[in-house]
Amino acid sequence: MNPSDISITRIPVEHVSDYWDQVSLLLKKGVDESGGRYDLASLYSQIVQGEQQLWVVFAVSNEIVAAVTTQFCVYPLKTNLSVVFCGSNETMGGTSGNWKKAMSDLIDWARHLNCDSIEFDGRRGWLKVFKSLGFRESYVAIEREVGE
Repeated sequence: MNPSDISITRIPVEHVSDYWDQVSLLLKKGVDESGGRYDLASLYSQIVQGEQQLWVVFAVSNEIVAAVTTQFCVYPLKTNLSVVFCGSNETMGGTSGNWKKAMSDLIDWARHLNCDSIEFDGRRGWLKVFKSLGFRESYVAIEREVGE
């Protein structure tokens, strides 16, 4: 599948339930790796309350091949669009260019809304995918439970 064969669409809050069964399967792995910060029910709740936005990546055939959630992070001196979760099926391909196309569309949306930056927390492998779009590693997040 070529990047020209996909499109990313922000799903209006009132239509999230129409897509949730399919996209939750794509987002589940990231949610499961959130260190207990989210489960699918809490993610769904944030999306339908407008705290996060749901994006769906469609192939030309209207097949759902990926899903992304974003939220705005307002800092004292800037506002960023943050990619919170993303997941896909094997059709999307890691470094095939499809993710770059989807991310380029998110960057355009963030620019349109006067965001200062777009940020993405995730596994280090995403840097390989998005480095050509100007992303750089700015920090690594590590953590431990205090009760350990």
